[in-house]
Amino acid sequence: MSNELPRRGSGAVPIPNRLFDELMPRLSDSELRVLLLVLRQTIGWRERTEDGWRHKRRDWISQAQMMKRTGRGSEAVSKAVGSLVGLGLIVAEAADGRALDTAAKRRAYVGRMYFRPGDMWITPARLQLGKPNKTTYNVYNIGGRKIGGWTRASAIERGH
Repeated sequence: MSNELPRRGSGAVPIPNRLFDELMPRLSDSELRVLLLVLRQTIGWRERTEDGWRHKRRDWISQAQMMKRTGRGSEAVSKAVGSLVGLGLIVAEAADGRALDTAAKRRAYVGRMYFRPGDMWITPARLQLGKPNKTTYNVYNIGGRKIGGWTRASAIERGH
């Protein structure tokens, strides 16, 4: 293995600092691996659209693919998915967009299951107005006001 950093353009995933600063110490190894896989498969990919490039909103990831890519068994992956969905860190969806928010719904679902980062990872576009190229303005640091805890972006937008 080389000690060199990847060169620009060779691919990288923009992992939010909050994962390292707040979540990593609290997540199990399997949870961290599944979360990183979902982030890699969504914000780590770009799709071409009529308006330019955008990150994938969600991705189909099979149980077998999760097991192979995380190095964990079926039970560990299922438990990690359940925990991450419960914390709101990831969302599991049916092909039509219905939330598969319980283990029973995920087990009963027949078809491609899609995963995406939970709403807490999304910075609403309206909060980025004025300084779109700055990463300092997001739902956790709006106008210098630190918002701590596990507040989701959707709660902030509603004013809670």
